[in-house]
Amino acid sequence: MRKTNQILALVIACYMAITLFYAFGLVESLSSRVPVDDVDPLFNSWVVAWNGHTLATDPLNLFSANQYFPYGNVLAYSDLMLPPSILMLPVTLLSPSPVVAYNLLVILSFIFSATAMFLLIRLLTKSASVGFVAGIAYAFSTYRVSQMGHLQLLMDGFLVLMLYFAHLYLNTAKPRYLALAGVALSLQALSSWYYGFYGFLILFFFLAYFVSVKSIHLNARFFKHLLMLGVIIGAALTPFILPYLKLRATLPNFGRTLGEAVHFSARGIDYFSTKNPIFIKIFGGSWVPTGSDMWEHLLFPGIFAVVGVVVAAALIFAKSDSSEQPPLFSVRIKLFYLLLGLVALALSFGPFIIRNGDKIPLPYLLAWNIIPGFKAMRVPSRFGLIVILALIILASYGFSRLSSIVGKRIKVKKAVRFSVIVISAFLVFATQVSWPFALSPEVPSANNLPKVYKWLATKKNKVVMELPSATVSKNSIVGGWNRDVRYVFFSAFHWNRVVNGYSGYTPPEYQQIIKTTAGFPDKLSVDVLRQVGVDYVVYHTSDNKQLSGTLIDSAQRVAGVKLIQRFGDDFVFRLAQVEARVTRPVLSASMRGPKSGRATDSINIAWRVTNKTNDRLVISTKEQPTASYSWDSGRLEPLFPRLPLVIKPRQTAWVQAQIKTPELAGKDRLAVTLDSPLLRRKHFKMRVKIIEGLTKSTDATDLKGRFISVSLSQRASAGSKMKVDVRIKNTGQSIWQAKFDPATSLLLPLDRGEVHIATSFKDAEGKQVGEVQDFSLAYDVGPGESYSANHLINTPRKPGDYQLDIDLVSLGVAWFKDLGTNSPSREVTIYGEK
Repeated sequence: MRKTNQILALVIACYMAITLFYAFGLVESLSSRVPVDDVDPLFNSWVVAWNGHTLATDPLNLFSANQYFPYGNVLAYSDLMLPPSILMLPVTLLSPSPVVAYNLLVILSFIFSATAMFLLIRLLTKSASVGFVAGIAYAFSTYRVSQMGHLQLLMDGFLVLMLYFAHLYLNTAKPRYLALAGVALSLQALSSWYYGFYGFLILFFFLAYFVSVKSIHLNARFFKHLLMLGVIIGAALTPFILPYLKLRATLPNFGRTLGEAVHFSARGIDYFSTKNPIFIKIFGGSWVPTGSDMWEHLLFPGIFAVVGVVVAAALIFAKSDSSEQPPLFSVRIKLFYLLLGLVALALSFGPFIIRNGDKIPLPYLLAWNIIPGFKAMRVPSRFGLIVILALIILASYGFSRLSSIVGKRIKVKKAVRFSVIVISAFLVFATQVSWPFALSPEVPSANNLPKVYKWLATKKNKVVMELPSATVSKNSIVGGWNRDVRYVFFSAFHWNRVVNGYSGYTPPEYQQIIKTTAGFPDKLSVDVLRQVGVDYVVYHTSDNKQLSGTLIDSAQRVAGVKLIQRFGDDFVFRLAQVEARVTRPVLSASMRGPKSGRATDSINIAWRVTNKTNDRLVISTKEQPTASYSWDSGRLEPLFPRLPLVIKPRQTAWVQAQIKTPELAGKDRLAVTLDSPLLRRKHFKMRVKIIEGLTKSTDATDLKGRFISVSLSQRASAGSKMKVDVRIKNTGQSIWQAKFDPATSLLLPLDRGEVHIATSFKDAEGKQVGEVQDFSLAYDVGPGESYSANHLINTPRKPGDYQLDIDLVSLGVAWFKDLGTNSPSREVTIYGEK
């Protein structure tokens, strides 16, 4: 035992030396830089800092993080990373910058993962030397090195430890090892929900597989062990899962879409992709992935895994040298990891492959539909880590067997054996990592913090909005994320609440907030920010110094805003508190929806909400409506519709909701209740025919339509807005799908099958002018039903005679004119300049 511990200590020391050698630049810049860039690492630094700050001051409100005010439970928008945060608690509270804890965790993650893999391989192969090299192959694999910007994805050592304890349980049947596997799985989930989910699947597969091959006896004792495992995992995770479940219940789109899964799916070439300069020099870099998500596609398993698997396959019929385990037992373990790797490989390719517009379904799609939790995953390529893990384990068996055969036939001196280990470790390391070690630009710490944040640190319990924020186009964040993530990071130096936020999800109105406040300090932005509850607006003009004078002049002309501080290019404005609105019904609503729907599916309905006043309404979170629905054949279910942030005087807006349909076909009555402080409690009823097997607009077979009427002005000024009214009818046998996107995700969902009204201008030569302007339906339209819409479209900037073409399109499926629809055209004269 003493010798074993000495070897383990030596191995850990070696891993530490290798890590410090590779990350020497990070060690030198421990408090001033982070790996890769200053976006995700800064956000994760803030998460660790928030956890440490809250655990030390108010642990019961851990999930009520200070970003995304006025929304609550916002820490559940991201991975919790609780175990690493607890580990770094003293560092977080004492260091001059949150990045210190982040950088230390990055460094420790390599040591931890390598050590965990060493323990697992030594247990499986009885070879410490193979385990040592395997630890390097795994911890410094191309994929892990590429994820240094995502701390949660470096915390995979618990996953490997879970397998280590599971194998100890397999060998001994002692319950303490299964309990430790449960503890490791729980710690993995609290560090990264992704890998925690993978861990659940792997542990379930592990136990089911070895029960099926009779390596684990299915008896009362085993069921007691399973009960103990469930109690441990449930007790550890339930308090932390509940906030995520609550968020999912209140945000209908708090989940990932198949569109995102397709976007982040692995490709075959990804398993040959690496940023290692040696491989790029030899094979060229033209096939290396690029772009902001390239890190999800670097899945080359490394020469240790590739060569080792080849060796293992070549020696598959060689006689087993195991003295402790029967050959059949060893074969079963290898088969388990072979199956695990193949399943993970198939899942990494996502829900389907698209070829010539056709979708070829893959196993991921089946798992998406039947396995709870799969819909929370958006990056199938991360299953590549499990592929790499399985390959390294199989490769370790190959090298262990080769070492045993060579050792029996050739007397190898210790010095030679040591040299082989060192050379192997060096080759594995050198051919996997990317050089040089990527570092972000310098990040300010407490020692050189911008003065505006030092000033904010003197304020307590205030609400701050920092501008300029991200940029929004068509209700989607398209740029400027690095601004918001820096504002969130800097909030760790003052801990006031901030409206700004950054995460894989966004609150429902956040995109509207940053869109309407882009014109600050105009009256609209001030009204919105006051209604949100903002005390201070910090405006940074470093990117546009000419804005300074205009900013001050404009603020003086708007009531309720006052410049109170200036720190160089940073201006601080104080907003007057908004007067409490007298609660009275100021909105009217009427419900629209399809008269038919597909059984065991969903339909999109909408309310046409009208502002009955002559004042602009800025809707607060407290004024958002609540709703519920029921079918005659079902129970009452909640709905969470969202009013738009701003409704202009006497204007209307669509408020959408998605309703699950009954399982049984036939006539059914839908009853919906809508309630809000700004709206009288209203009850709506509608008859809906539930049809078994009703096709949707994702299928062009039954897709038909007809334009009943089109109304627009034949003259309009250049570069202006022109109103177009249309009335259309669904003359086919499929239901037209509306867009349903409460905007909780930074990425748009897969919109295939959404029916849009599309318009485009053509000049006298028949060439299209500008882009196609398309508008989604507000609610689903069933067969035989009509739909009316009016939209404002942008006119060409150049005067002249144009043809306006109007058509329907099922996105990604077909244009209706190609299916026989009477798509109309109108002649329009564009005159003058706006």
